[in-house]
Amino acid sequence: MTPPTPRAGAAARLADPITYLCLITVNLIWGAAYLVIAVALRSFTPLALTGVRLALSTVFLWLYARWSGERIAVARGDHLALFGLGFLLNTVFQVCLNAALNHTTPSHASLGVATMPIFTALFAWWFVGERLSPARLGAILMAFVGVVIIIVGGQGLGDARGTFLGDALALGTAVTWALGSVLSKPFLRRYSPCVFSVLTLAAGAVTAVPFVARDLVKTAWGAVTPGGWLALLYLAAFSMAAAWVLWNRGISRVDVAQAAIFSNLSPVVTLLLSAILFGEALTLPLVTGGALVIAGAYLTQRT
Repeated sequence: MTPPTPRAGAAARLADPITYLCLITVNLIWGAAYLVIAVALRSFTPLALTGVRLALSTVFLWLYARWSGERIAVARGDHLALFGLGFLLNTVFQVCLNAALNHTTPSHASLGVATMPIFTALFAWWFVGERLSPARLGAILMAFVGVVIIIVGGQGLGDARGTFLGDALALGTAVTWALGSVLSKPFLRRYSPCVFSVLTLAAGAVTAVPFVARDLVKTAWGAVTPGGWLALLYLAAFSMAAAWVLWNRGISRVDVAQAAIFSNLSPVVTLLLSAILFGEALTLPLVTGGALVIAGAYLTQRT
């Protein structure tokens, strides 16, 4: 199989400002989610949290879609493909991420996930014929270097031993998200971002049952703290349901590689929020790395 041939002389397609606002907002939400997850995990195991988030986010988004007048229906011949995408983007992604965090340090896992825009650019070039010019690849690598500087400067990478399995799973998480996002692109020409999100979240909720059922049964629901319930509400309603719609709107309007680079804003947001909320110092690596991430995101839109 050979990759599709990009349109001759094709220029980078700039989107409307609302699309970029969606992509920035979704990564603000995801950046804050890392802090909220820490609160939720005081009451839930990682797998139990995954199962409840998927179920609640599906319900929330389905109710919103019905309220807004969206018609939730699957076109003939799309059932298996949408089910597979839901499994890939939700079940496989969440299970790989949770397993990675059980076998490696957060620093290593963050660095692995930060490779997602690189895999996205390669998959988008191979499967859907998006441009992969040297300038675009250089901008993506610039943003990745920014993330490396932030992580190495802020947390270090030398405190883990025997983390090969976890590191491999973190890379698997990046590959899963990148591949799923690219394969979603054709469906977002036929489904609205909201309907597509409902369908794939529902598929993820169903296929996650074998992985999360045991933890859900063992969860002490009466012992969940008010903070745990609020964290769960945020993670289900915002970082999964709303964020999915914003992300899918983004990748429906610009090249997937252009959208994916915004994901490197998440660690910047997480550390900035830590500084604002918990008084953590704004270090030179954070400022330098953040500047490279932002510059890389900007240049990716121009190449």
